[in-house]
Amino acid sequence: MGIELSADARAVAQQKNGVTLLSIDSVEEMMNARFDAVHMNHVLEHMPDPLAHARWCAQVIKPGGLFVLEVPQQFDNDLDRLRRGLRVGGKQSRFDAYSLHHTYFFTPSTMEALLVKAGFKVLKLSTFNSDKTPLWPFSPKNYVLRSLLGMADLLHAGGNIIEVFAQRIE
Repeated sequence: MGIELSADARAVAQQKNGVTLLSIDSVEEMMNARFDAVHMNHVLEHMPDPLAHARWCAQVIKPGGLFVLEVPQQFDNDLDRLRRGLRVGGKQSRFDAYSLHHTYFFTPSTMEALLVKAGFKVLKLSTFNSDKTPLWPFSPKNYVLRSLLGMADLLHAGGNIIEVFAQRIE
């Protein structure tokens, strides 16, 4: 069971994967449901109140259930630091709606604090996922980026995403 705001994305999910997603208008169908797991990929940074949303997730996840989420680690990762240092990329010629499409920005420590406050125990937190940073098509640039992000994660959680596996506290 899932929710998708975009009617076009719901249609694609149904057509390509046979998955039926609810519109936001149908969210009441989920109000009494309890889940073993909730997965959110690049959603929490768009919520007007991430703590309230994480607390809602804690309510719908069964005790001991899993909360899996990913958000960007935007502006506070080694790749962005390198771009700023080299003065390449990261600058837009004008300020527009795309510049402001995230309402919140997270670091590993702020994400962990938010989840603990919402009633979760963080099981695993990383800032790089090699499965999501493929080398294909192979190029020197992709190889260097993947290596840089992997090393940044190992050294000090400096990769470009925050991926979390958290368990609802009983």
